[in-house]
Amino acid sequence: LKLSNDEVLNLLDLDKVVSKLINLSEQKFTLLEDLMSLTEKQTGVIEVEDVDGLNLLIDRKQEKLDIIKQLDIQFEAVVSDLKTLYEIKSLDELEFQCSRITVLKEVISRIMDILREICEIEKKNKEKMLKAKDALQEKIYSASKGKRAIQQYGNFDSYTDAYFIDRKIK
Repeated sequence: LKLSNDEVLNLLDLDKVVSKLINLSEQKFTLLEDLMSLTEKQTGVIEVEDVDGLNLLIDRKQEKLDIIKQLDIQFEAVVSDLKTLYEIKSLDELEFQCSRITVLKEVISRIMDILREICEIEKKNKEKMLKAKDALQEKIYSASKGKRAIQQYGNFDSYTDAYFIDRKIK
C-alpha cells in the first residue's frame, strides 16, 4: 500500500470517500448529458452534410471526453485504494458499512444507461455517414465517368479534324 497516513485516515472515513466517488460520478453524468446533446446535434449536421459543423461538434465532444477521462482516472484511483485498504474485490462489499454505496450505484446505473443511449445514436450517425460517403463516391464516380466520356469525345473530334485535313491535303 503506497498511501500516506493521512490518506489512509481519509479513506477510513468511508462516507466521505463514497461521497467523493458520488461527486465524481455526478460530474461524469453531467458531462455525458452534454455529450449526448452534442451527439444528437451531430445527427442533424450529418443530414445536411455540414462538414465544418461536424468537425466543430467532434472537437467539442473530444473536450468533454478528455474531462471524463480525467474523472475516470480519479475515480479508479480512489476505488483501487479502497479495495486495497479494505481488502475487497468490489464496492458492493462495503454496502453494509456505508449506506451511500447505494446512491453511488444508482448514479453509476444512470451513467451506464446514458452511455448505452449515446452508443445507439453514435451507431445511427455512423450509418448515416457511411451512406453519405457512398453517395458522394457515387457522384464522384459518375462525374469521373462523364469527364472521361467528354475527354474521349473531345479526342475523337480532334482526331476526326486531323483525319479530314490529312485527306484534303493529299
